[in-house]
Amino acid sequence: MAVSMSHPRGALMREGELVTGRLFGRSQFPCSLEVVRSAVMIGLPIIGAGGVWTEQDAADMLSAGAMAVEIDASLWLPHETSA
Repeated sequence: MAVSMSHPRGALMREGELVTGRLFGRSQFPCSLEVVRSAVMIGLPIIGAGGVWTEQDAADMLSAGAMAVEIDASLWLPHETSA
């Protein structure tokens, strides 16, 4: 059994209107990494996620103590393929 992280909810003002929803993207990684470190310090098994876009990000999550890593939305972005 483990806790799986999720993207945090956020809010911002846009053109005088409050917009709410989930926060996504690479900018979430430093905060997510800190959450993993904190969870591990108190003995909580955790699956790291949030801002994980590169192999190095995943390695850093595992080094911080995550028992597994969720890959972020980078999978949804088109990547060039080599022929």
